[in-house]
Amino acid sequence: MWFSRHHRAILRTKNREMSFSDIGKAVGVLWKSATDEQKRPFDDLSAEVCVTCNGFGPCYLPLIL
Repeated sequence: MWFSRHHRAILRTKNREMSFSDIGKAVGVLWKSATDEQKRPFDDLSAEVCVTCNGFGPCYLPLIL
């Protein structure tokens, strides 16, 4: 999710004519082509956020990073 938020914002800024679904597809391609090292900061952030929820139901995340 963090990877998607990060890259969706970049793609939307650079390609204002792209549709929401096209941006989603592009993010999917980026995720599949990313190395484990490139994914690690986003995975670490996700794990950190889940720990802060202390297991009390779903984590409600802010819309803006």
